Amino acid sequence: MPDEFHQHEALHTCHVIGDTFNTHVTESVYVKDNPELEELCDKAQNAIFQVYQAIGAKEG
Repeated sequence: MPDEFHQHEALHTCHVIGDTFNTHVTESVYVKDNPELEELCDKAQNAIFQVYQAIGAKEG
């Protein structure tokens, strides 16, 4: 049965994925030079942030 440890792991992993995506994709020179890609990356970052918030708000 999932417990608070599983919640913490999911929260931490979501944070790592979001940070990695931001650092290596959203902030890349190529994406920054392509507004349509930058917009998609912003949407993806927002979705990851929403998942992070939802995981953190759940009662373990």
